[in-house]
Amino acid sequence: MSPPVKRLCFERGDSVAAILFNAECRKLLYSLVAGEILGMQKDAEGPKTKGNTSMEITLRPDNNTPIFEELQLNYLTVKNRLFRSSISGRIDNYNGSGTAARVKFEEMFAQGGVGAINSSHVPIRIDSRVLPNYATIDCEERIPFWKEVGRRVHAYDCKYILQLSMSGRQQDIGGIENQKIRDHGLGPLSATRKLDSFNGLPCKATDSADIQQAIQDFARAARRVVDAGLDGIECIPQTVTCLISS
Repeated sequence: MSPPVKRLCFERGDSVAAILFNAECRKLLYSLVAGEILGMQKDAEGPKTKGNTSMEITLRPDNNTPIFEELQLNYLTVKNRLFRSSISGRIDNYNGSGTAARVKFEEMFAQGGVGAINSSHVPIRIDSRVLPNYATIDCEERIPFWKEVGRRVHAYDCKYILQLSMSGRQQDIGGIENQKIRDHGLGPLSATRKLDSFNGLPCKATDSADIQQAIQDFARAARRVVDAGLDGIECIPQTVTCLISS
């Protein structure tokens, strides 16, 4: 018997968001993980002006069973090996509080069947966030939001791993708070007092007391993750790389 073939059709100009938020398209996109793309071809039957495109997928589940096996990572058990990578958008409030849109965004992937979700960068301090409008975990008031995120994804037996972030002066958008810091001759932590070479953000040369404070900030943020009932903490890519390279 020939392997089942599914076809995913979309129109030229469709946004990625439009495709991801379409339930049927999401199912087919997840099928890509367990399948093999045979190729892309023009749909001869579709209107020529819209440039319809089709993608045929041959599903071979017998060859990909390890993807759907349970994974044990020390004390963390994940139902399969599909991990949603660290992505999001500027869909939270400027002050760092989360929104219903963010909750729904995370829930969408859990509902789709991934075993675990790695959050986008979650700032532990307002003065050291990569971008405004990303939910933070810089204070106790943020715990209920992350608890709700965890509750919603846990409903689909999906784990949630939160990435703690402290970017130093390496920021894409400085924000209003950094203008206030500039006026007082201060700035986010760095190894130097030189302005950031990309966007000119001011910074403060880190001393021993600053290092100890950063350690305490990470520890407090980690405790908030635990209090929110989430499943893991990630501290390597965003946190260390941005802070040290700044």
